[in-house]
Amino acid sequence: MKDYSEWSKDELVGRLRRIEAAAETRCTGSLEGSGGMLVEQAERLGAIVENAVEGIITIDDHGVIESINPAAEKIFQVRGEEVIGRNVKVLMPNPYCDQHDDYIARYLETGEAQVIGIGREVLGRRSDGTTFPMDLAVSEMFIEGRRCFAGFIRDKTEHERIDLRLKIKDATTRTLAESSTVEDAASGLLKTICETLGWVRGELWHRHGNDSGIRHVETWAVSDAMKSELALSEAGARFRYGEGLPGRVWESGAAIWIPDVTIDSTFIRKEGAKRNGIHTALAFPIRVRSETLAAMVFFSQEVRPQDTELLEFLENLGSQIGQFIERKQMETNLARVNRALAEKNRELETVVYVASHDLRSPLVNIQGFSKELNQACHDLRQAVDAREGETVSKDLLKPSLEDDIPEALSYIQAGVDKIDSLLSGFLRFSRLGQAALQIEPLEMTTLLGNLAKTVEYQLKEAGVRLELGPVPDCLGDETQIKQVFSNLLDNALKYLDPSRQGVIRISGYEEEGRAVYCVEDNGVGISPAHQEKIFQIFHRLNPTGVSGEGLGLTMTQRMLERQDGKIWVESEPGVGSRFFVSLPKGEAVPS
Repeated sequence: MKDYSEWSKDELVGRLRRIEAAAETRCTGSLEGSGGMLVEQAERLGAIVENAVEGIITIDDHGVIESINPAAEKIFQVRGEEVIGRNVKVLMPNPYCDQHDDYIARYLETGEAQVIGIGREVLGRRSDGTTFPMDLAVSEMFIEGRRCFAGFIRDKTEHERIDLRLKIKDATTRTLAESSTVEDAASGLLKTICETLGWVRGELWHRHGNDSGIRHVETWAVSDAMKSELALSEAGARFRYGEGLPGRVWESGAAIWIPDVTIDSTFIRKEGAKRNGIHTALAFPIRVRSETLAAMVFFSQEVRPQDTELLEFLENLGSQIGQFIERKQMETNLARVNRALAEKNRELETVVYVASHDLRSPLVNIQGFSKELNQACHDLRQAVDAREGETVSKDLLKPSLEDDIPEALSYIQAGVDKIDSLLSGFLRFSRLGQAALQIEPLEMTTLLGNLAKTVEYQLKEAGVRLELGPVPDCLGDETQIKQVFSNLLDNALKYLDPSRQGVIRISGYEEEGRAVYCVEDNGVGISPAHQEKIFQIFHRLNPTGVSGEGLGLTMTQRMLERQDGKIWVESEPGVGSRFFVSLPKGEAVPS
């Protein structure tokens, strides 16, 4: 036999009706000895009601509460003595509260049922004033000729919580599957969580590499006014470790709930919150293994008490997003390795070409002039041997000593120098990837200003005007970034157009979270056929007219690639060239 607590409302209603019929039978005296049975039935019914999982409340035909079982007391967070004898509408929010008496009166008058015998989802009101969704089924009964009603209540709060969280989890999984980075997914994730939970603003804060702060990436809000960056970000778009709600999540690695930010001493953006009617804030970390990489922050215009279960759910959601980030990082690293291998193969092909072509030329010269040197020496020996015991005249030796031998030696030396230069270039290029990098925020206006001073003499000698405007800061290795721009300035000086005064301009701007710099000159320019080759190892536009090994731009590209940087060129022959450098944007953390 089932435990009473497992009985459904239909079984309970049936039981009540049978007791009602038995009571009527006793009243008419048609069932002998039914009194003892009714006592037993009543006791059993009482045990059922007391132990039922569903809430059960009985009322009279005026809506006055006659009984309430423990399950209903728990659902509404009341004690029986507090509500028995009062109208049941004290357990209802508006509009149900104001309309309840009319429901009963209309039913008694017309028999038109809106809840009785039907059942539907309505809102209940707990003793603290909070509302909750519930399933309500009402049955009408007549006991000893008196009409009463029994309401069977099932709290749907937990079911809705589960449904909401499943909705968030499913939407998160779908959004991540359709995105390549967490930044791409950010807007959809923030919107889903805000709309599902009824919050008005969501933010994503993210750390990048060795950056010393956690910076704002994305915001979603219910209105443009609520989304305004000034509305809630007076402290700036970046927080330090332990600073602000994002920085505190970064420090603790745990979710944080602030019921009312307007009275919380730790909340920095208090004034902005007051202006926007913000009260509750929550934030949770996005973690990869033991490291917090990002934080999601949400705001509500209601004062909401801490929901520990929701925080735990969001922390688990953060772990899911973290797994997505880790997987994407692995994919990115794999793609980077594949690109590096492909680049190495291209470089190897270039090296093989250089070894077979550029090294062959000086070797052929050395070989050929070594033969000429050998022949000149042979001719000298013959001349000396033919005049054994005689004085050898200077005129006889002069052609070999002053012409043939020096010429051969000079070509041999040039070939040796060429080979040495190429081998030195190979060595420098091979060592480039071994240098340790120190990535840090760089104040580029100052860095480029100091670099300009080092080439001031060359600029003056060449009659070149250098124009340097304010540029954005970036993240990079200071030593190698100096070398990058030194190489670009050196090239601009090498390829001046002698027909006009040289002008070199360095400018910069921000674009999609990156700092972009432009080194522009009015030199000879680069033909389209050469523009795709200038970054190849040992490629030179003018091998005879300009000094150098053809390594500068190749090494510049390699140095930038190691720092998540890029370089490209736009050029027009006879007009000049513009070399663009893109690097991750860097800023000083607010003090």
